[in-house]
Amino acid sequence: MSQTKHLHRPARAITGSLLALAFAFSISGCGGGDSKYEGSYRGSSDRTVLTLESGGSASYSQQMKRGLEAGDGTWRVEDDKLIVDVEPLDYEIYADVSDSPESLLFKSENSKWNDEIFTKK
Repeated sequence: MSQTKHLHRPARAITGSLLALAFAFSISGCGGGDSKYEGSYRGSSDRTVLTLESGGSASYSQQMKRGLEAGDGTWRVEDDKLIVDVEPLDYEIYADVSDSPESLLFKSENSKWNDEIFTKK
């Protein structure tokens, strides 16, 4: 009978480890918990739209006098900043994410960019 108890201990330890691992994955989720930023945002200029999708893909469009300028790229969150790198822009834009994900002020180090508030649709 004591041999049976010893055989169950490793099985319990393995089961406990697997449960702990499953719990860790469930609270981290895919994309590192950044899903609250996923969605479409309209810019305050009323000429821009930014869409952040699961898996880190992004799309951006801006209505220009010469027509629609649009492209795809990526987004990520680093050090409380949501960073977007999309094809129509030849530079990154970023927003402080310590506040509400419903309204984000995007800025850039590039002088071509005018700071703009994007509000979730």
